[in-house]
This record gives sequence, C-alpha cells and structure tokens, in this order.
Amino acid sequence: MLVQRIALLAERLGIPLPRIAGQTRLGLSGTIRVTQPVPLIFAQRADEQIAEVDPGLARAGLIDALNASHVWTWLEVRGGEGRWRWPELGDEPDVLVRCSEGDLPAQDFSIILSMARWSLRCVPARDGGGLLVLGVLKPRRAPCARLLVASFRDGADTSFDTKGMCTLVASQTRVRVRVDQREVERQASDDRDFITGVRRYLEALRNHAVSSTPRARYDLVERAPIRLRTVDADAWPRAFTRPGTLLQIPTGPDQFRTLPILDVSDDGDVLTMDGDDERGELLEQGGTRHHRDGH
Repeated sequence: MLVQRIALLAERLGIPLPRIAGQTRLGLSGTIRVTQPVPLIFAQRADEQIAEVDPGLARAGLIDALNASHVWTWLEVRGGEGRWRWPELGDEPDVLVRCSEGDLPAQDFSIILSMARWSLRCVPARDGGGLLVLGVLKPRRAPCARLLVASFRDGADTSFDTKGMCTLVASQTRVRVRVDQREVERQASDDRDFITGVRRYLEALRNHAVSSTPRARYDLVERAPIRLRTVDADAWPRAFTRPGTLLQIPTGPDQFRTLPILDVSDDGDVLTMDGDDERGELLEQGGTRHHRDGH
C-alpha cells in the first residue's frame, strides 16, 4: 500500500517511473534489481585509490566484497563549484530530471555504489559496456539511496544496458528527494486508522442489525399453503402481521427459506405465507425471523 501511494504521488509530480530498463528493473519496496552482472571498468586513479583506502586490497578483492555485501546506490550531481553532492529533500537539479527521463548528459552526474567499507563513484563508460569507476571513496549513504540487488564483474560488456540502469537509478533518486517518506507513512497510517474505524463501525452496525432482528417461535400448521402458528403468545407480534413482510423460516441448521406474509388469521395467531412447501423442507417447529431486507 505504501509503495502504491508513493507511485501515485510520483505520477502526480510528473516523475517518470520506469519499472524495467534493459537489465535493470524496479524490485520490491523500491529496491533496484539488475538481472545481469554490472560491468565495472576501473580508471587508473581508481585502481590506485583501492590500495590507499584499504592497503593490501586489489581490484578482484573489491569486486568480491561488492558481491558479498549490501550495496546502496543513488545519483549525485556536480555543482557550479565543481563539487559532487547528492540531492537534498525537495531539491530537483536539472541534471537529475534529465537523467530520470533517459536523457543522460555527457558530464555533471555520477552513480554511487556504496557498501559498508567503501563507496565507488561511477559514470557511464564512453564506449558503453558498463560503469567507469572514477574513484574509491569513504563509506557513506545518502538519504536518497536505494538498495541495489545486483552482482558485479570486472571489465566491459557491450550487451549491458548502462543507460537503462542510470535512468532507473536517477528516477528512484528523484522519487526519494521529491516524496517525503515520513509524510507518506503518516498519511498511510491515518488512512489505516480511518479504515479501521469505519470497519469497526460497520461490524457494530451489522451486529446490532442481527441482534435487533425481530424473532418468534412457531409451529408449522400446514404446508400448502404454508401456515405458521405462534408459540410464544396468543397472537403474533405486530412486527409479524404486516402483509408483504419477509420472514426467514428454517429448513435446517443456518439454512432458511424466505417468504412474504400473505395474510393473518382473525385471532392473529396464524400466519399464511405466500408459498407452499411441497418438498417438506421447512422444520415443523423452530424460530422465524425478519429478513434483513424485509419491509
């Protein structure tokens, strides 16, 4: 329900919500799932930084660690001062909008892959085939991050749709910065409370209707036409004496036949129903009651 509400708000805000883009698709609860290993191509500076961040670690070990860890992803933009930053809540840079619509600029945006030990800053490789890792950074997680369910490999793969992955990451980053998650959760909680209150009211109303339904015991006098004599008093209660009133007459446990009243005897103790019981279904003794839709 919460995911559906966020999707509706995103649609209202005009944010594209692609569910599938190449090998990348939207998973459960806003996760991003990639069905093919994400190719990583390391710039020379990135290879040097691996050892600086974690001495003794090589590229292969870093990729193994990515494959064994939870990885978070989001899109960052480069401002006029040349510094990278993630979009804050309510912020919607033009570069982010373009990327979410599949129009990837040649510069000024990057995709972050973050895990517990490091973060990687990546951009689409110029000749396609994967993400170019520009640098290895300290671990961090932006408020706009999404969990990335994917595996990774070393080296380019021209069959991989890098643009599709970047577009979907940008779309989800945009959703996170435009839609206030806490406000959506609060609204969803208010809706649940309202629905629960209405459901309880309707249940109480139904229980009251059942408990207040007029009931009376009878003896079956005749089956063709059906005639019922009251057992509880000398005459049927007034609620059972109006012609056309629908009564439920038992044919078995929790089974009833509904018939309208046709006439009442002069003494008021016998009802004539508008119907016959040729198959002998009605119980000879029992309790009849008003049908809920009766007059």
